[in-house]
Amino acid sequence: MKKIFLSFALFFCACGYTPLNVATSNVLGDDVCVKTLINKADPRNSLILNDNFIDYLQHYLHKNIVDDADTKITLKVLNSDFVVLYYDELGYAKSYKAIILLEFEVTLKNKETKIIQVSGEHIFNTNSISVLSDEQKSRAINLASKKAFDEFALMLNLK
Repeated sequence: MKKIFLSFALFFCACGYTPLNVATSNVLGDDVCVKTLINKADPRNSLILNDNFIDYLQHYLHKNIVDDADTKITLKVLNSDFVVLYYDELGYAKSYKAIILLEFEVTLKNKETKIIQVSGEHIFNTNSISVLSDEQKSRAINLASKKAFDEFALMLNLK
């Protein structure tokens, strides 16, 4: 068991592995300014996604959110939708997919600007009533946004 653990440790050290949150932290710096453009068609989800993104930056990437930071991120919700995946034999919707499409405009310390579009999805089932509650929608948007934010962190390091 020790040999297996040692071989994994040597592999990750030898290939220069850096966790995604550490690599993203190096690109963004310590302080970040976040602005969110509210989608007029869906203002509630825009506010939820803004709060989720700030929470993601603070707790996962360990960033300070300040108004006068060198790094500025503008979050824009391009689309949020719920698609029915499965109907039961009576025609009631039983399974949905929440899909969100986000655009990030990132201005780094060196004044370089990157525009990154990402999407996040979450598949979930409904109860026997087959009606989506606000709680189910919010939970699905939250889970889809986490996937989109991870994709944002990855894309930020690739460009």
